[in-house]
Amino acid sequence: MRQKLIAVIFGLIVMTNAVIPAITSASGYNQWSIAMNEFVDKVGETTCLSTNVVYNLWHEGYSSRDIATAGMLAMNNEVRERLAVSKASNSKNLNESLYVVNQLLAMKNKADSWQKISRNLNVSEADFKYVMEKVNKLIRQEPCFW
Repeated sequence: MRQKLIAVIFGLIVMTNAVIPAITSASGYNQWSIAMNEFVDKVGETTCLSTNVVYNLWHEGYSSRDIATAGMLAMNNEVRERLAVSKASNSKNLNESLYVVNQLLAMKNKADSWQKISRNLNVSEADFKYVMEKVNKLIRQEPCFW
């Protein structure tokens, strides 16, 4: 029993010493940062949003999945038409895509799923399925820090 406990403690120490330098090293962070920049570029390209907009939404606390889903739904003409109705009363400085994405993200909360939001905006099931397949494929490419 004592030997097993010592082996477990030793194993944890070895694992900790192997993992911590990889996480905290400057080169590890730089590699992650480069990979994250490439990922944000892909999200921007896929959703027709600028890289700065994606970064700003990400820093506001939105998840990559929510940003990508809102961006993909914003490209749907029915969604644009439904949400652009109230655009006249808002700031004219925002371009239409950014306005629609912000409206979609404002609709999203823990109680409402993207599927429910898309139904409310009259997005067909086939279109929604296509959007989610593209989002899932994109999110699988998101780098993790480990």
